[in-house]
Amino acid sequence: MGYKFLQIKQTSKLNILQIRKLYILLMGRFQEWKITNQSQLFRDRYNKKFRISQASLMDRELWRVKQESWSMECLKEGITSKGCRFDEAQAYEIGDYNKRQRRGKLAYFIQDIEIGGGQQNDFGKKIGKWVDLSDTFWKENQVLYFGEYNNRIKVGAWNILSDVQQIEGGSYEDFEKGEKKIGKWIDLSEFFDQQVLI
Repeated sequence: MGYKFLQIKQTSKLNILQIRKLYILLMGRFQEWKITNQSQLFRDRYNKKFRISQASLMDRELWRVKQESWSMECLKEGITSKGCRFDEAQAYEIGDYNKRQRRGKLAYFIQDIEIGGGQQNDFGKKIGKWVDLSDTFWKENQVLYFGEYNNRIKVGAWNILSDVQQIEGGSYEDFEKGEKKIGKWIDLSEFFDQQVLI
């Protein structure tokens, strides 16, 4: 039987004050590091709320998020917050998790609005057309990558968009040792955000 997982993205922009004011209300039951029948409610530093509901409510536990232990690992099978991350953009992902493997559809959301995602095979590898979030995704750097995966390797043309404007991109070639950029490319600076458009 498959379950759902949840992961929240965070970037280096997260600071200690945000962490102290972030609470996660878990409604579910822990059983040998498994969480079943869970719904999650998140409150950020502005006390905004958004909910992800997957099943009926059973028990309630309030967790204070600490800097040392705010990344919860609820492995094995069940709803997981594996690699739990959070930022001002409130980006999170929801997908299927079965036999310690992600599979099927994975979707990225910002406050209940689906903004990306794609399909994974039975081994958890990305396949087909995807919309990926950048690793540094947050409210000042909302960069999305549009392209195709073949067995977890980027292939063909990829477009990079920021604030719904195409700003760059190029092509990948599937090659024996992985993916390889080919032809003309326009790349992002590692310091890219709305203030620094490089």
